[in-house]
Amino acid sequence: PKDAAHRETIRAYARNAGIRRPFTGRVRLDIAVYTRFDPLDLRSGDRDNHEKGIKDALQGIAFVNDVQVCDGRTTKEQDAERPRTEVEVSEVTP
Repeated sequence: PKDAAHRETIRAYARNAGIRRPFTGRVRLDIAVYTRFDPLDLRSGDRDNHEKGIKDALQGIAFVNDVQVCDGRTTKEQDAERPRTEVEVSEVTP
């Protein structure tokens, strides 16, 4: 249930950001996670788990299937004052 609510929150943010239909080609996904805790603190979560959760949530919203994600970067930093996650999705042109 917690994961489902988290995915729906991500989807709502994507819709509010203006995503109206999913990309159908190759996609670049850049994710910056800013956590309250030191990035090495276990409470900050694994970088790849953050990425997987975001990919799962954006599937069908920003891209048809997460297999389309062929480029991008995921980083994890500390910002105790303003924890957040920033996501940028763009279509990769040939």
